[in-house]
Amino acid sequence: MQLILGLALAVLVFVLLRQWQQASPEQRQRGVFYGLVASAAMASLVLVVTGRIHVVAGVLLALLPWVRRSLMLRRLWQLLSGKSSTQGDNTRPDTASHQRMTVAEAQELLGVSPQATRADIVMAHRRLMQKVHPDRGGDNAMAARVNEAKALLLGK
Repeated sequence: MQLILGLALAVLVFVLLRQWQQASPEQRQRGVFYGLVASAAMASLVLVVTGRIHVVAGVLLALLPWVRRSLMLRRLWQLLSGKSSTQGDNTRPDTASHQRMTVAEAQELLGVSPQATRADIVMAHRRLMQKVHPDRGGDNAMAARVNEAKALLLGK
């Protein structure tokens, strides 16, 4: 059985090396990534089967504070060196593409008439926020637009 597995592994390595020679640089880079992912998955599977995964989990959890600290230090270094990191910052809305809402748009969004009272606007806002609130599976941008519409119509 071991001889068959050894021969199969040797053939697999031979085929992979042959494909590696014929691959373009992009395919090689992708191959390295998938190879690392597959190796990590196989190593994890072996650790689970042998009952030693708790050691790896403990090491990874022990490294988490150091990773967070290194990310904070990296951000601090970028700030101090004058390099700004605009990639991955999705917390602020894009002010260039964000335009002010008109009163007609706000009324249409909330579904109220131009003669709507303060109570009508508040009730329409509450009803709509129950549908689009992020805590209920809604969208942050839509909830912000609904809040903006309410503030505009109430004159805040």
